[in-house]
Amino acid sequence: MHGICELLLSSGTTGVPKAVKISDVDVMSSCIINMENGSMTIDDSTIMPVIQPLAHLGGQNLSFLNPAFAGANFLILDYPGSIG
Repeated sequence: MHGICELLLSSGTTGVPKAVKISDVDVMSSCIINMENGSMTIDDSTIMPVIQPLAHLGGQNLSFLNPAFAGANFLILDYPGSIG
């Protein structure tokens, strides 16, 4: 059974802000495709700087989950406008 893996909030650029549901299949497919097509050459010796907010789809998937799938290590950086 497949389910919701991520629940992110849109900014409402074209209308009212809303929750965007992303399934586990979508996330795993993204990881597999990025590793297989060579768009990300990452392995367990990679130290990946995470500079995008993890609340954003790009930050969460491209900067964090895709490299984690390949075994990368992370350096999570603070970014301007962050809370805390």
